[in-house]
Amino acid sequence: MTSTISAPTDDLAGRFGPRVAAGIRGTLGSLSGPTERSFPLRLEPLNKQKGGVYRIGTGTDARDSSIVVKRHSPDTARRNRRVVERWLPALGLQGAAPALLGAVAEDRADRIWLLYEEAPGRALESPLSTDVDAAAAVELIATLHMKAADHHLLPEIRREGEDLGISYFTANVEDALGLLEALRPPAVFPSAEQARIREGLRGRLRRLLDDAPRRAGLMAEAGGATTLLHGDLWTSNVFVDRADPEPARVRLIDWDHVGAGPIYYDLSTFLYRFPAAARPALLARYGAVAARSGWSLPPTAVANLLFETAECARYANRIIWPAIALLEEDAAWGWEELAEIEGWFRALEPVLQE
Repeated sequence: MTSTISAPTDDLAGRFGPRVAAGIRGTLGSLSGPTERSFPLRLEPLNKQKGGVYRIGTGTDARDSSIVVKRHSPDTARRNRRVVERWLPALGLQGAAPALLGAVAEDRADRIWLLYEEAPGRALESPLSTDVDAAAAVELIATLHMKAADHHLLPEIRREGEDLGISYFTANVEDALGLLEALRPPAVFPSAEQARIREGLRGRLRRLLDDAPRRAGLMAEAGGATTLLHGDLWTSNVFVDRADPEPARVRLIDWDHVGAGPIYYDLSTFLYRFPAAARPALLARYGAVAARSGWSLPPTAVANLLFETAECARYANRIIWPAIALLEEDAAWGWEELAEIEGWFRALEPVLQE
């Protein structure tokens, strides 16, 4: 006997296409187990702004099976599959990400839908999260970094993922600076306020580029070994499942930006999601795990500069896309985004109070 996934199957085909809909129905059917019952489907978008991510379940109380489906480019899909099927298992951390249940290409094969198990528990950003949840997340993040440090698969990870070291900082600052300098007549005719935003960002990036040799030296001296990085370690991508009396189980989702580089790239993203008063304890717990592998964190002033370097690299990267849109399409939203990014730079504070 096999399970039957009933209507709205036509809705599935209309939203995902017949090929992908069939893959989703088959995966849900295999999870539901052998039965003659017919289940209605429930479909919930998980990213209403960008689309392309859904939770799909059988909608029953007793036998509720659900999966998460996410649309990727072929390159990003391959990267995510590598994480789940090769890189994490090589570190003995195959449970650190949701299991991959299947992959289905759209008819034109220019988009791949990956089908994941749904991560149990709740995201660390939830108001219900506790210090215990955050501590469990830090334990996993530190363990991941330590196990992957100088691993023989890092060249493969860097080639198929992203290089998130000092070259990421330098390349993004240089690219963003060049694009900002192009945002002037005759290519673009900014208003006085828009010109002020452009010049403010140009000044910040010029100072960062001038300081790049010093930052590169500190990264080489105190940045530690190159390791596997999640690449987008917001608390919304950290799920904690705590079932008493079992210890908390942590899973990291959304590995689209996985890469190789120093730990500060992941840690700056993660720590900035917490109030300043909570960060020292979280970093101390990370340091305790790192010490078991012979790692030691640098003094606060040095750590702050390394955190800032990673954060500014991300800000510079975010400048690139609205600047291109302004040059190619004169897109008004581009100036709005540049103004927002300038605000990020103004508000940037050290991760740790010195």
